[in-house]
Amino acid sequence: MKVKELKQIIGFLSKADLEELEVVVKIHGIYNTEPSVKIISAYTGFDWGHGKFMLVPEKELTEKEETP
Repeated sequence: MKVKELKQIIGFLSKADLEELEVVVKIHGIYNTEPSVKIISAYTGFDWGHGKFMLVPEKELTEKEETP
């Protein structure tokens, strides 16, 4: 997703709705649940992250090696 696509999605919401929404990242849950992690900060990347818009989660998220 590009930032312009995110801006477009946010643009469809009314201003009043946006002010009270919690920003989260959905993570895969078991048993058809929808767990999420709050976003606490955002910034534009530099060095290794150049050209990216970074979201900082409240909890550390790590990659899981997929099993075949």
